[in-house]
Amino acid sequence: MLIPGLCFGAASRSFDGVNDNISMGSVLNVTTGNVSLCIWSKTTENAVGDILVGRKGSAGADTAGYHLRQGTSVDTVDTRIADGTEQLASSSTTDIDGAWYFVCGTYNSTTETTVLYISGTQEDTDSLANMDSLTNTVSFIIGESGIGGGDATGLMAYSMQFSSILTAVEVNELMWKPEIIVISTPNGFWPLWGDSTEIDLSGNGLTGTVTGATTSSDGPPVMFGSGLPL
Repeated sequence: MLIPGLCFGAASRSFDGVNDNISMGSVLNVTTGNVSLCIWSKTTENAVGDILVGRKGSAGADTAGYHLRQGTSVDTVDTRIADGTEQLASSSTTDIDGAWYFVCGTYNSTTETTVLYISGTQEDTDSLANMDSLTNTVSFIIGESGIGGGDATGLMAYSMQFSSILTAVEVNELMWKPEIIVISTPNGFWPLWGDSTEIDLSGNGLTGTVTGATTSSDGPPVMFGSGLPL
């Protein structure tokens, strides 16, 4: 017998746009491999670029790495992959301010292709030849860039990083039931529930150091642990 709705996600981290971040340190460096990056986000309009999550020093092509970022003049999101010279980006058409959205970007290193999903719907895909290594020396971080700046304003929850290319079906599964990490085992899975040290539920021990980000009782509409069999 299944008892639905036993446990729901009802918490998140709040970022105030001024030096709030969660840093996992120098981990999850992507060289020439695949990567997928996802996070639930409820941002607030502040007319500046907001870094949601990733490992990249800035939004420009001259800094290698990968991240999910909300733009400056509009509230849409892009996933950016750069090797220090060239940058590949896929951009959304959805304004993500003021409500919960599941943002997920993937990068296929073989085809050199990015795909961006917003709440399970593919909104863009792009390709660029001759992409080289994404290696950098900054930290994997939530809430700002790897060198500071681009501070996010709003709420975030359930961030995850994979060294595989998530399919559209997997993105939709993870959006509503983020604990189903057996779909494609993540390198890191941070619920952002509000512990003093950010826990990593992937089993890889990539805990995060919290600076400034506080706890909110406003969480995304996920069913974390619901539908458990008795």
